[in-house]
Amino acid sequence: MKREKRKPSNIKYKELNKIRKPTEKKITEQKTDTKIFPFNVWILSGIIILIGFFAFSKYLTGEYLFFFKDIGSDSINQNYPAIIHKINLLKDGFFSKWSFYKGVGDSYVSGIPVEPYGLFRSGIDYAGASFVGANFFIFGRFLRIFIFYFLFTGIIAYFYFRTLSVKKFAAVIGALLLTFSGYMVVGAGWGFSSHIFKAIFLLLAFEQLYLKKRWFFFPFAIIWLSSNPFVLFIYTIFLLLYSLFRYFSEQENGFTGYLKLTGKMILLGFIGVMMNFANLFKAFLKMYYSPRVVGDASYSNLLSSGQDITEHGNLGATTILRFFSSDMLGCGSNFHGWFNYLEAPLFYIGLLTLLLFPQIFIHLNKRKKIIFGSFLGFWALTLFFPYLRYTLLAFTGDYFRYGFDFFIPFTLLLFAVLSLNEIDKTFKINIPLLTGTFVVLMFALFFPYTSLSGNAVQGNLQTISAILLAVYTILLLAFSKLKYKIPIKSLHNMQFCCLLFLSSVIFHINLMPVECLLPKPNLTKTKPAMPTAQ
Repeated sequence: MKREKRKPSNIKYKELNKIRKPTEKKITEQKTDTKIFPFNVWILSGIIILIGFFAFSKYLTGEYLFFFKDIGSDSINQNYPAIIHKINLLKDGFFSKWSFYKGVGDSYVSGIPVEPYGLFRSGIDYAGASFVGANFFIFGRFLRIFIFYFLFTGIIAYFYFRTLSVKKFAAVIGALLLTFSGYMVVGAGWGFSSHIFKAIFLLLAFEQLYLKKRWFFFPFAIIWLSSNPFVLFIYTIFLLLYSLFRYFSEQENGFTGYLKLTGKMILLGFIGVMMNFANLFKAFLKMYYSPRVVGDASYSNLLSSGQDITEHGNLGATTILRFFSSDMLGCGSNFHGWFNYLEAPLFYIGLLTLLLFPQIFIHLNKRKKIIFGSFLGFWALTLFFPYLRYTLLAFTGDYFRYGFDFFIPFTLLLFAVLSLNEIDKTFKINIPLLTGTFVVLMFALFFPYTSLSGNAVQGNLQTISAILLAVYTILLLAFSKLKYKIPIKSLHNMQFCCLLFLSSVIFHINLMPVECLLPKPNLTKTKPAMPTAQ
């Protein structure tokens, strides 16, 4: 009788062990991720600040102003007068309705922002204008850009990846790569760094709504985007495609659920638009009555007819080489690629990304491979079929800086971070695929593109990129073998060394455009003279 009583008890104990073991394993993993690994948002912020200080110290300290001539002349011809205009308006108070500082006078509605981030920035601007004056905006221009866009973009990107259940190590790497991407660094001189900040916050807001059922981020994302109607339009299209990709990669049969999610996004988006309607309507009228939209300077009719959709011969070569570095074909006015330094594709988002993103497909089942491949393939089609790209841009022109300089590199980065996350968990790498990716990248890097002039490709950057690709490949191969050879503490040290190596690479790559855009030492030894605000 005793044995019969013990038997059911023994079975229950085994069943309890089966239930308990995964839970204990999960708790152990969480402790390892939080206590042994020091990767977190504070470490990320410190690295971003450190890289920024060394790479952009001449701008952060005010030794040089963040205004450029030649191809960057918009910064001195448009941004500087806009700064002076803003200072004069701030002197009149928060609620300016008409400005006599612009031409013969123009309506200029300004008021207190309706969301916390805008209130925070407006308060800082008002205090700076009151106590420091014009120098706060002129000499501190890049400092404000660095804090409000570089640093905050990195932090938001980290939380975005963490929302996707990406481990801290991969989340920090992904945030760093996005923060110092080509679009962020080069686009900062033209004001496009704010687009990345708004875009990554939009994706964070979507994931919080979709995965965490938190709705309150979404209206704020729409408020920031709706300050420019065209930016709102193009990123709404991206969000539609991204939401389809994310939802159906998670759900096999859930079209009704997706419609409910879309309904929530429409409702919350409408709330955001209404909260910012005054600024949106003003920007819409300005854009609508611009000669570029309805006037003689508009290309809409010509482009929509398909008569003038021809690609320049060197666009393909420029697109490929700018995945390796923004300055692979020269810098500033010395750029030798398609169109000009800003408007050519700015697709650089780290060499590590190029090696890692194909690896995601070895961790997916057949259905997910189709969905991931379709999402990536769609953005690849916009490069091969310009009419598709023009359509997404509403036939306003052949722009990469509006949307595509974020959409395409970000897609590669997302796949790369998810791959790194899986490698961090399973130590599984497809070595033939990694080797093949390395060979293809080296071929693309050193291919003799006949559409480019002989001195177009920067030989030093080409060599550095090749060396770094080789080092990254070796590190990835070594990382995949660490599970069975070293303890967890040594693995942590290895990851930290990889992070330091990546940081030094980011610093070196981003130092080049800064140095190339700075005035030559023999031409100027003092700060550029700027007119003062009246």
